[in-house]
Amino acid sequence: MTKKIFTYGFDIQNYMDEALKRLKVCHSWVTFEDFHKNWKFAIEKEGRKHVFVRYYDYENGKIEREIFEGDGEAFVKNIVWLNESYIEMNNEPASEFRLEMPGGIEDCGWYLEGYEIRKHKRGGVSATITAGNRSAGGSKTYFLPDDFFDGTFAEFLEKYNDLLPGRYIIDEEMLKMNPGLKKFLGFKK
Repeated sequence: MTKKIFTYGFDIQNYMDEALKRLKVCHSWVTFEDFHKNWKFAIEKEGRKHVFVRYYDYENGKIEREIFEGDGEAFVKNIVWLNESYIEMNNEPASEFRLEMPGGIEDCGWYLEGYEIRKHKRGGVSATITAGNRSAGGSKTYFLPDDFFDGTFAEFLEKYNDLLPGRYIIDEEMLKMNPGLKKFLGFKK
């Protein structure tokens, strides 16, 4: 039995629709208008077979064409990957809650330096973690799926702590240091 490569058929719009559906899990406000304008996607016939194609339109007018090797599922994931950080970058924070932290939180030699929960202008909530060691550092932002906010604050924390890597979870000690977090996130109880 051969694996079906064109999971969603031969119409590129089906792949775009599936990518948008997946992006809406964490970015309910997103539309096709928010996608990166330089990336274009197609299914084209090359010789006797169909292929997935990505185009990148450079500002200088040059267009780069690349055949995507993989099946429809991988192609959808690639569309999501090529657009997600662009979408997130273009949704500026509207308000921030900077978490007070206990000292010495460390994961694999990187020490937690900053921790913010942000609400964004177009919708969505993210957590931005800044960590470093003696010679390097960086930040990582995690947009939270909308369904994290269904239910109680305790249920939110369970989902949230499953998402975050290593030691950067919100535990009881951190909650005591940040009593306003629950209200900032919109939880009543």
